[in-house]
Amino acid sequence: MKFREKIITAYQAPKVKRVPRGRRPKPIAADVLLTEKRYHVRYFDLDANRHVNNARYFDWLLDPLGEQFLTTHQLKSFSIQYHQEVRADHDITSEFTMADPHTSLHQIKSNGKLCTKAKFSWLG
Repeated sequence: MKFREKIITAYQAPKVKRVPRGRRPKPIAADVLLTEKRYHVRYFDLDANRHVNNARYFDWLLDPLGEQFLTTHQLKSFSIQYHQEVRADHDITSEFTMADPHTSLHQIKSNGKLCTKAKFSWLG
């Protein structure tokens, strides 16, 4: 028995050929007022392969919401889509808008190009 099959058997996981993808966040409309915050991609934002660590994207996406919002709301669900990799030593802009009191829409841009978009649903 192959290693992969042993794991599937041990965890009693269903065998699937393709993992279903989650819903992609919708783009933010061009006429929406956005709150933005700028960041510079530093050496310590990178992993061993010199790619931006995925955890850093979440930091950039959520930080502009501010301490007041983040301490009074709990994350319920999210969807994220990566379009283009953020590069070392670039400047990025993290933008967001509140679609409603419990939904925030976010995007990260570098040199005016969309790199990442995300939708967060909140309790609180």
